[in-house]
Amino acid sequence: MEKINSYKDFADDDYEFYIKALEEGNVPNSIGATSQNICERYLKHIIDKYFIPSSDDENTVKNECLKTHNLKKLLNEISKFAKIDADTVTAIKAVDGYYFSTRYPGDDAMIITQSDIDACKTAIKAAKNFAEQYENLIEQAKSEKEP
Repeated sequence: MEKINSYKDFADDDYEFYIKALEEGNVPNSIGATSQNICERYLKHIIDKYFIPSSDDENTVKNECLKTHNLKKLLNEISKFAKIDADTVTAIKAVDGYYFSTRYPGDDAMIITQSDIDACKTAIKAAKNFAEQYENLIEQAKSEKEP
């Protein structure tokens, strides 16, 4: 097994599991939580690797982001240092809250439907594409600066 060193590594690992589960028709309610968690890890990867705090307050914000399950908070912080298009934001926000609502009873509890699964697929694709494109853009810019 490859060594897992980053939020992206964990996201990619769960993404492989997610795809196999869907292909096999294995769709428990917790697939919603898994979907949100995959999106969360792709976004946390960007924050962890590319958000460089310039103050104690910013360091606190970064640490809070790396502990949250709130996709809106992650997207909001990323938008302060990276361009993220509206369609990506909308797709990802659609699964915000699934981490809890598909795993625990309560007022917000839900049973996942095919429509929800479709939203999960769209959200994951959007988060994965954003993380990969942003990382490629930054790495390309770095290589252009090197002599």
